[in-house]
Amino acid sequence: MLIHRSDRYSPMHGRTRCPRVNWRSIRGKSAPAAMVSGIPPEKRGLISNMITDTPGSSAYFKGGVVAYLNEVKIASGVSQELVKKYGAVSREVAAAMATAVRQKLGADVGLSTTGVAGPDEMEGKPVGLVYIGLDNGKKQLVVESNLPWRRVDVKRRASVQALFELRRLLLDSR
Repeated sequence: MLIHRSDRYSPMHGRTRCPRVNWRSIRGKSAPAAMVSGIPPEKRGLISNMITDTPGSSAYFKGGVVAYLNEVKIASGVSQELVKKYGAVSREVAAAMATAVRQKLGADVGLSTTGVAGPDEMEGKPVGLVYIGLDNGKKQLVVESNLPWRRVDVKRRASVQALFELRRLLLDSR
């Protein structure tokens, strides 16, 4: 598992709106569509919403699971022992979530985020700590970020950063 630490707020340097990403151009004209799945931590499925805002997204997005509670993470395929040992907000759980959603939905790429949006610490971890997990079956990557403390900013910036990390993985895989 590759681990990358990002001290930036997000690839957008403070902006909280997601830019439109041309996913079709990332796939390439001759490359097969990357079927992406995600387990986002947001109550409203913000990452899934950002992906599906682009018309034609059903060609490359299979779906997602909003695994807000540990019970849902476990039911989605994350080991209960892993959650107990490392906590829900950890590199290990982010990686396991990405793998689980990729396998469960039969996707080419699994994407996950887990973090502390606030207003209070969780499991002794600070507000703004976020882990983004990616798994394409050949490569597993976890990115750690420390984001601003406002709950809405943590959620938005984590979602945007997750999409940028997904984009980077897809471009590197071409």
